[in-house]
Amino acid sequence: MKSIKTKLLTLTSTGIFFTAFLLGGMAIWHLTRVSNMNSTNALQLVCEKEKDKLDSSLGNIRYAVDSMKDVLLSSIGDVQTFARDTAYREKLTREFEELFYTIAYHTSSAVSYYVRYNSELIDNGPKGFLWTKRSRFASFSEMQLTDISKYESSDIEHVGWYYIPVMNGKATWMKPYHNKNMNIYMVSYVVPLYIRGKLLGIVGMDADFSIIIDEINNMNLYEGGFAYITDEQNKIIYHKDYVLGTEKIKKHRELQEVSSTMNNGWNVVVAVPKQNLYADRNLLLIVSIGLAVFIVILFILITTRFTNKIITPLIELTRATERIAEGEYDVHIGSTTNDEIGVLIETFRQTLHYLPEYLYQDKLTGLRNPNAYKRMSGHYDERIKKSHGIHFAIILINVHTFAQTNEKYGEEIANQMLVHASKFICRIFAHSPVFRIDTDRFVVILENSDFEKRTALLEQMDGEILTMTMADKVFDIPLAHGISDFEPDSDNSYADVFERANEALAKNKEILQNRFHFI
Repeated sequence: MKSIKTKLLTLTSTGIFFTAFLLGGMAIWHLTRVSNMNSTNALQLVCEKEKDKLDSSLGNIRYAVDSMKDVLLSSIGDVQTFARDTAYREKLTREFEELFYTIAYHTSSAVSYYVRYNSELIDNGPKGFLWTKRSRFASFSEMQLTDISKYESSDIEHVGWYYIPVMNGKATWMKPYHNKNMNIYMVSYVVPLYIRGKLLGIVGMDADFSIIIDEINNMNLYEGGFAYITDEQNKIIYHKDYVLGTEKIKKHRELQEVSSTMNNGWNVVVAVPKQNLYADRNLLLIVSIGLAVFIVILFILITTRFTNKIITPLIELTRATERIAEGEYDVHIGSTTNDEIGVLIETFRQTLHYLPEYLYQDKLTGLRNPNAYKRMSGHYDERIKKSHGIHFAIILINVHTFAQTNEKYGEEIANQMLVHASKFICRIFAHSPVFRIDTDRFVVILENSDFEKRTALLEQMDGEILTMTMADKVFDIPLAHGISDFEPDSDNSYADVFERANEALAKNKEILQNRFHFI
């Protein structure tokens, strides 16, 4: 058999070849992973920042339109009155127009704003208003309303701004489109107006989409990076190389892409060439691989240096284990080291200290178990042989309804019954050892004061009604018992006393059987 020292040295020598490749590969994988993670996180932060800017630009439009919608709905009240009373409608429309002008004036990205009433309700008088700018920095001027009756509802370029939000039945961000009426490439936010289920019309505002394009193209990205926007279906809304509506291009292997979703559901995508993100990776890889090789060599030297120091306590620990296997528990380990072996030895010492508890304690009740009972009965056999002045009694106790409870209510409740019974027995016989010798039987060995008071203690036990409550049900715990005193003139062993106690227990169980009915 090879010694541990030989095995350790052989393992270390062999491990250097595998470790060199393993650590090198792990270093490359880890650095690549960390580099990708850090780059992606940094890129994601840039993307989030730029997305917030775009949200702010479009958010001003949404806030303006939503504010105007609230004013319209709260001011009009009854749709029929508004539709029939031309003067009343004209008065409110002028007020709406003035207010909307003030709102639009303070909305920097707005190029037009409008209210269009439902032509099916209103066939004469004012049908809304439209104000627009000819350029981003011009003033608003009133434009003639588009006669939507001249166009099909499918004509997105001319009347999509009206029919799409109406068909959606909710506030809608229109995809960027070229408005032929005003010859502007724009994006619109339009809200349909409903009063008690009736369509009153729409209110909306347009933003010059070139503002969004300028913000996209002027993003502060890594060298060679660019950004683009897609909709909820990942179709292109804006890309420097693709037209509106193009299916999202496949991700290029040489690009690192991240995205962030805007409040209106669009996705801002930032793409950067990977070669510009990983410029320092090669240097890091070289340093890391060199460090890994150095650590491997150092590990071999340290292992060789301390092999003998490790072997000595391991040999002592092995010998101690062999003695325990032979049944000798009084084992002492003298070696101490300040490393993992030392921790192992200290743990082993603690295990030896608590070993009797593990061997002789019942896990459920905490009482002494059959192993402990066997040792104790042997101890009494020795005392019976050597002494003529010994006095003791055995009480054998049985939880009478354990089997029925276990069968009807399950193991958990039956086990709790045993725990309650064990605590009760220990309380009655507080100065005597109590053992759980099998599933539902306990043994109490009485000596000294408890032996003298055994009759009174039994009467106390019989006089108390032991119950427990679980699952909203009260369970009685009847205890059958049998007692026998040691009789020096006739008993030659502990087993003789136990047998009489067992017979007494059987008789007491018959009495309980007739008196107690399990429910």
